[in-house]
Amino acid sequence: MILCSLLLTACGVSLSYVGKSYAPVDTIDLWFDWRDVPFDYETMGYADASPGVFGSIENAQAAIERRAREAGADAVVFEGVRRDVSEPTYKTTEKSEKGVDGSVTRTSTTTKEQNVSHTLMATFIKYKRH
Repeated sequence: MILCSLLLTACGVSLSYVGKSYAPVDTIDLWFDWRDVPFDYETMGYADASPGVFGSIENAQAAIERRAREAGADAVVFEGVRRDVSEPTYKTTEKSEKGVDGSVTRTSTTTKEQNVSHTLMATFIKYKRH
């Protein structure tokens, strides 16, 4: 049971949205460049989503689209992917071995660990109706 919950957490998408909400909608337009938006619009808010350890940017996109429909957006403009790299940490392990002749050999190994994560950023918009 614990393993299952860890896997679900690792696969889940962490999503944040700040902005206005309207009545939910069934369909939204997807834009990947502001120049492609054909209508006047109002910016509703901003979202970002990070896939879990085993997730993908596609999972993050699906989560943003779902949240946009829930918030009543007419469209989402995807702004790109931000790559975040953590500060490296180093771990050194030492090992000593005594030889048959009584000599001692010491070895040390240093490993570098660094986490890389990706965040998909988007803007929710509402079309201005005339």
